[in-house]
Amino acid sequence: MTDESADESAEQVVEKTAEGIAGGNPVDVICPAGADRPTQASGDARLVRWHSIREASTYSGLPESTLRYYEQIGLIPPIVRDPSSGHRAYTDDDLQALSTIACLSATGMSLAQMRDYMANRSNGGEGAGREIELLRGQQKRLDEERRFLAVRSEYVALKIRYWQAVQAGDIDQAAHIGSEASAKIGALRQRGSALTQAE
Repeated sequence: MTDESADESAEQVVEKTAEGIAGGNPVDVICPAGADRPTQASGDARLVRWHSIREASTYSGLPESTLRYYEQIGLIPPIVRDPSSGHRAYTDDDLQALSTIACLSATGMSLAQMRDYMANRSNGGEGAGREIELLRGQQKRLDEERRFLAVRSEYVALKIRYWQAVQAGDIDQAAHIGSEASAKIGALRQRGSALTQAE
């Protein structure tokens, strides 16, 4: 880096950033090492890339409306805005956080649990215990859902056999299978109730 570029003002950095974001392209800007958001270009610096909300959506697989909602409810921190247009400008760190949230959401984790998980993520070893607790709780819920789906699959299989018996004119067999299917209905209701309570 030349002395001239090192002395570049914060206003110039913002201008370059705004121009790039308005064009829909990632922008390389300089910010102090370790800073959460770029504020100046002098001193110890690192390279930061900026991304539009469309790029953030593509990267994370989350709709743009969902990204706005997650910011609104505090699941992710406030996103820097392009000073010329007011559009959101995401850093690589923001994209990594969104990727983690997308994965947690795909497991069915609730918003409250995801917020708790993300809040503990930067606490290292001190926060690890809570992260493990949250993930084990979700694993338990998924295991219960898997058992519930297995019972539903068994019920569908019984109904197929029932109608095959009806088609074949085997009334006794159809009645027997119908009784089994009714028993499965009871099991489904019980597991469905357990899942609702777990949520």
